[in-house]
Amino acid sequence: MSELEPLPWSRTARVLAVLSLPASLSGQLVVPALLMAVCALVLALRAKARAVVLPHRFGPNGERHARATIRLAAAGAALSLVLWVLYAASVLP
Repeated sequence: MSELEPLPWSRTARVLAVLSLPASLSGQLVVPALLMAVCALVLALRAKARAVVLPHRFGPNGERHARATIRLAAAGAALSLVLWVLYAASVLP
């Protein structure tokens, strides 16, 4: 077993995290972007926990990818939350 497995749901979490960033810049997609970022954050945190518990199964790359996805998801959630508040306060058109 020299092949290490990819983390479960890691690619899905990365895609959701990356897509939440441009979606939050659209006024109509702020809430779905926040939901995508939160889902990506939950999936990435679960993946990181599995990578920590089973390091021989997933390797060090699994934890590194999960950490990057957590950062992307947190950035997407923060951006969409800030823009949601700004749109709700009618600061942005």
